[in-house]
Amino acid sequence: MKTHIETLNEYLNTNGFQSSVWQNRRIYLNGFKGNKYDRDIKAYIEIDEPLDEVPEVSESSPVHPLMAGCAVKVFSNADQDRQWLVNRSKQFKRGVAVQLHATGLLKDAPPEDWREMA
Repeated sequence: MKTHIETLNEYLNTNGFQSSVWQNRRIYLNGFKGNKYDRDIKAYIEIDEPLDEVPEVSESSPVHPLMAGCAVKVFSNADQDRQWLVNRSKQFKRGVAVQLHATGLLKDAPPEDWREMA
């Protein structure tokens, strides 16, 4: 049986992401389509139950079953003030959401304006 984290990581790598599993708890995203993410960025996916099988979701779910129970986290470790770091993280998180949408993991496109990212 493949676990949720193994299946998601395999899908990500097959679809253009450079990703790796860390301690069977999260998947770090390091780049997309041959382009590495900026050095100050830490992007990862946390999974509610990473060692379970992929959960089932309804057709109306906004995410692919592989993203069910997942949260995308993006942080910048640049030496800047807090508001700059928050803005940088939101901008980059929107970019990651665009990439996840392009690979079919998110059914809805992210907002056009990065300031609307959660």
